[in-house]
Amino acid sequence: LHAPADACEAPSASTKALAEQLWPQGGGPELKRFERLLQVFIYNSFDQGGGDDNLEAGGVYVAASMQSHSCAPNAVWHLDEHNSYHLHARRDIEEGEEITISYLGISDLCLPSSERREILAASKDFVCDCRRCTAR
Repeated sequence: LHAPADACEAPSASTKALAEQLWPQGGGPELKRFERLLQVFIYNSFDQGGGDDNLEAGGVYVAASMQSHSCAPNAVWHLDEHNSYHLHARRDIEEGEEITISYLGISDLCLPSSERREILAASKDFVCDCRRCTAR
């Protein structure tokens, strides 16, 4: 799972404050390691909630986090009522072709390439070079 190295170099003020709240008497994990764990969660999580309720949450789904992103994905995934992961092809996938999903929500996928790329750079630490973003 990915987290940019520069985001994990030293514990941030918010990580220190969180550790102090979770372990007021000390005894928590080494702060640099805790920072790395939090950054891995942030960069590999999928947003949940949102909408009108203003609740923000994220979840790390290991199978989904291991798949590559595309703004023109050939697959889509969802969780069922039992919290089981399901991956579905959106079109025929050739043998040897990489299976891709979108890390963006449906509304973000409708944005121009430059805006999608900005969102992914800020939230996932990469510049998208999928065929849709690089098409001229």
